Amino acid sequence: ATKWCDDGIYLLASQPVDKCQSQDGAESALQEIERYLETANQHKLTDLNGIWRDYESVLTQDLRDQVDKVFQKQLSMQEMFEKRRVSLKKLAAKQTRPVQPVAPRPEAIIKSPMSSPG
Repeated sequence: ATKWCDDGIYLLASQPVDKCQSQDGAESALQEIERYLETANQHKLTDLNGIWRDYESVLTQDLRDQVDKVFQKQLSMQEMFEKRRVSLKKLAAKQTRPVQPVAPRPEAIIKSPMSSPG
C-alpha cells in the first residue's frame, strides 16, 4: 500500500503542467490517472478495523502506528487524485464557443453615379 501511494504521488508529480493545459493533454493525463486508480483495490488498505482485528496478536504499537500512517497517506493521496481529476475534467471538456446572435447589416444604399447632382 505504501509503494502504491508513493507511485501515485510520483505519477501526479511527473505529469507536465504545460501538457495538461491543452484539451488532448488533459484527456491523456486523465486517462493515465483513471488507469492508475483502477489498480486501487489490489493495493489499498480498506478496512482498518479489520486489520486491527485480524492481526491483533502480532501488531505491536510501532506496526499499528505505521499502518495508521499508510492509511492516512492513502486518504491524502486520494484527495490529491480527486482534485487533479476535477481540474483535468474541466480542461478536457469540449470547449464550445458561444454563438452570439448578430443582427443583419442593413444594405448600404448605393447611389448610382447618374443620380448624383451635378
